[in-house]
Amino acid sequence: LLRNRLRLLPFSPSVRNVYLVAQAFDMYSRHKKLLPFVFKSPLKRGISFFVLDRDKSGGVELKKLRHNFPIDHESLRQFVNIMVDAGYFQKHRKGKKVFIRPTPAFTEITNMTIDDLCRLLNASSKGFAVYDNFIAKLDAMAAHEQSTRTLMAT
Repeated sequence: LLRNRLRLLPFSPSVRNVYLVAQAFDMYSRHKKLLPFVFKSPLKRGISFFVLDRDKSGGVELKKLRHNFPIDHESLRQFVNIMVDAGYFQKHRKGKKVFIRPTPAFTEITNMTIDDLCRLLNASSKGFAVYDNFIAKLDAMAAHEQSTRTLMAT
């Protein structure tokens, strides 16, 4: 599994690869309770990664963002404003155009999440049941964290 420009897919992904990574990311973010609003739906996750991907070129123009995703203008505006209020996106204007960029904190959190997810998926790919192995590892990690918290509380 390669990390090509913040995408968790091989260079020539099959439909199965795309589905596996999308499901794995969904399960990972649910298990870790990590940025639930940002990674809640595939559409919001796609918007977030699209903005992260375009950060190198100075951000994304809001109008272009609207044309790349099947979401109505009001929902997109609301999502972007919530992300700005939460400190994950920054808005800036150049004339009449509004550009959106991710904050360094959001970029760092997302990069750590992707690295951890890649590590877990690569470790789970030793057998034939990659997704089952991945879920088993997540469950084992959650059980270990729970037992650690219980020991620390006593």
